[in-house]
Amino acid sequence: MVTVTFTIAKLSTPGKHSVTVTAAGAAPAAEDDFLKEGSGGVVALTAIQGRIQSSVPYPDTYAEAHLEYLSKLKSGDLARFEVTLNNLGPKIINRASGFLTIKDLDASEVARIPLTEAQNIDTKGKGSLRAEWTVPSTVKLGRHSITATVTYDGLTTQTAESAIYFGELSAKIISLTPLEILARTLSKLTLLVESVWNEPLDVTAKIVLKDSTGKTVAQQTAPPGKLGQFNTLAIELFIDASSLDAGNYTAETVLTYADKETKKEFPLRLIVQEKKEVVTEKPAGTSSGILFSTTQLLIIALIVVGVLLVIVILRKRT
Repeated sequence: MVTVTFTIAKLSTPGKHSVTVTAAGAAPAAEDDFLKEGSGGVVALTAIQGRIQSSVPYPDTYAEAHLEYLSKLKSGDLARFEVTLNNLGPKIINRASGFLTIKDLDASEVARIPLTEAQNIDTKGKGSLRAEWTVPSTVKLGRHSITATVTYDGLTTQTAESAIYFGELSAKIISLTPLEILARTLSKLTLLVESVWNEPLDVTAKIVLKDSTGKTVAQQTAPPGKLGQFNTLAIELFIDASSLDAGNYTAETVLTYADKETKKEFPLRLIVQEKKEVVTEKPAGTSSGILFSTTQLLIIALIVVGVLLVIVILRKRT
């Protein structure tokens, strides 16, 4: 028999708790005879799993709160919130009130919204606390957090922090790169766009190249893309400048989404690729255009020596 002692976390919290316990057999030690080299054997391991449940009684007065709301809003929306207070204790809750707290990503409080009151909530019953709030135009766009704090008969409970988003049906064009491309060729550019909306957007990007007189000389529309909520997207665009001369142009970019358009212009310069000159360096120590290798010099030296020997032999004979 094996005895196992353990502690169930959060056992001080009223309500039902459970934990799963798994017991498995351990593999035999490597030095066992049937596991030694040159011997055979079969090892079978077993495991059992059980669930241990416990229940912590509720005190006389005890309640838990649950917050419901639309998590994606925009400026000017009338937001409605409802907090359900569950009376889990054996006594009636006489009165409950509270407030909502909304904070931005820097944990700075954006709003504190009072809740209506609930009274005489029966045991095992539920009470409802509500609030309304118009989203101001000054609210920061993006993700925020919200909690509900409820006070009932001298006790306080708070909901877990959850997310709420404030957006605007809008997308921004951030940048176009590069701003210098080669003339007389096909070039790729990258348009970076950003969404400040609560939902993904189907977007289409277009680039229109204009010369100094405002005349359109090239244009291209990229395939449709998906821009995520409060996210950025890099869109590839191509400019056919095969018939264009070097010079300064204007690139007008257009982003279309949800029957809306965002436009932004960028200066675009077309340049001519410089030809690189091929320079042949002379070997060090040479000042003329005649260059002899080591082998050639050796042959010349042998010829000179041979000639001198012949001259010496002829002189001795005479």
